[in-house]
Amino acid sequence: MNNKQLSLLIIGCGDLGTRLGIKMANKGWQVYGARRDISQLPKEIVGINLNLYQQNLPINWPQHNLDYIVYCVAPSKGEHDRYYDLYYKGLENTLHWLQLCQQMPKRLFVVSSTAVYAQNDGQWLDENSPTTPNNTQGKTMLAMEQLALHSKLNYTCVRLSGIYGPNRTYLINQAKQGVHYPNQPPLYANRIHIDDAANLIQQLIEYQQMGNTLNNCYIGVDDNPAPIQETLAWIRSKLNITALADEYSERRVGSKRLSNKLAKTTGWKPNYASYQEGYDELLG
Repeated sequence: MNNKQLSLLIIGCGDLGTRLGIKMANKGWQVYGARRDISQLPKEIVGINLNLYQQNLPINWPQHNLDYIVYCVAPSKGEHDRYYDLYYKGLENTLHWLQLCQQMPKRLFVVSSTAVYAQNDGQWLDENSPTTPNNTQGKTMLAMEQLALHSKLNYTCVRLSGIYGPNRTYLINQAKQGVHYPNQPPLYANRIHIDDAANLIQQLIEYQQMGNTLNNCYIGVDDNPAPIQETLAWIRSKLNITALADEYSERRVGSKRLSNKLAKTTGWKPNYASYQEGYDELLG
């Protein structure tokens, strides 16, 4: 590797990580993508065979120093019962490998979730709002963030919410099934298009690389939190769906509005400012 070439290692290089990796590789970075099946990676990304559930150092782990690490794992089908092992233990193993190889990146980025916020009465929240998660996902994410906090690395947690985009059509499927909720109270939901999520992480990396100071936490969402009732109705109208399920959904839905003001101070802004722009493109 050219000594002047900046390097990025993406742990859990799936859909989000691959989008980020391609963006950085196209800017001349050396990008490594660590995952179990590296055959899925594009040519721009150097694959590293990785099993996060094992403590052994991956055979083809880079031996030179790494400039930036992005930890952005996600469970595969059948892995949802291993949240703690994947998010917390996986990051713990990653930190161990970095220490073993005496690697000290400029910054570790940990992709987390807004599930760390348990508030559900529609109020606005930001990075300074209390984190008191009340479910397994939120508690695991917060534990992972705490692990980064207590590491010896500079770190930034990126709390994403409701990632959607190509092949991420959960809400469209809900609309097709006629899922609906009582009109009141409004149940505010937050989302971000996967391209905007990748752009945010890219912007944070480049923001630091330009000599700026990063915060330890950023929320990644679009500009317009919207009631889930409104969003489902809008999608149904685009699909000309009028039939609704016989009963209201019993699935518990939280309600909070998340601010992206801090993320915007770095120069980032979402290309899909609201669900209308994003889903309009997905629905053709």
